[in-house]
Parts: sequence; structure tokens; C-alpha cells
Amino acid sequence: MPRPQFLASTTHPYHVIARSNNKEFFPIPVSDVWTIMVNELHKEVRENKLAVHAFVLMSNHFHLLCHTPEGNLDIIMRGFMRQTSIKINTRSSLINHLWGGRYKWSLIESQTHYFQVYRYIFQNPLRANLCERVEEYPYSTLQE
Repeated sequence: MPRPQFLASTTHPYHVIARSNNKEFFPIPVSDVWTIMVNELHKEVRENKLAVHAFVLMSNHFHLLCHTPEGNLDIIMRGFMRQTSIKINTRSSLINHLWGGRYKWSLIESQTHYFQVYRYIFQNPLRANLCERVEEYPYSTLQE
């Protein structure tokens, strides 16, 4: 099945998901992956005007709720995925792919859908039994 054509939006937010290769856990501690990813997200905010609404890092994937006032999600994600892959692979001395493929995205066109995705993202660690309350999960922008 072909990848859907990218829909660049300057007004609607996106839900973005990317999984590690073969759904394996990240090769370095999640706390280190969190630091790398947050730093790269901050870089994308500064350089490409990414607006992050929610971000949660799990042991083998992440969820990002964001919008791009310049309609450049494709450019942002290409840089983000590349840089996080380089930095994580360098720290772990791996030479293979970190990501299992391209990121997946969905355009959010209603307020109801937005709130459903927002809740889903932050409840992901709770559903995986990684915490008892969403506020306790350390690798989430809910803490910030």
C-alpha cells in the first residue's frame, strides 16, 4: 500500500508516531533518549517554528502532537529523525537503522479529535503499565 501523500497544513495540528526498528527497545537508557529527543525538539522549535503540544517517549516509540505554522512537517521530521538516529546510534555504537521506517502522521481537523489524541498520547504510559498516574511518567511533556 503506498504511503499517503503528505498534506502540508499551516493551521491544523498533526499526530506523529515513529517506532524503533523491529519494535526493539532503544539501545540506550530511555532517560538518555529523552534528553536527545527533547534537545532536538527544541532545535526544531527554534529553527523551523515547530509548535509542540504534547510529546511522550515510550521504550520503543514516541508520540508527538504538534503544528507547523509554515506547513513544513516533512522537513522538520526528516531532520528530527535523522539527528536523533545519529546521536542515539553514536552513543550505543550501533550502525544499523534506529527507526523502523518513516514516521506516521495524521492530520487533526476537529477539536474533538484533537482532545482524543491529546488524551491518548498522555495515557499511553498508563495503558502500558509504566505508571499509575499520567502525571508520574517522567518522559512526557506533561511534566513541563
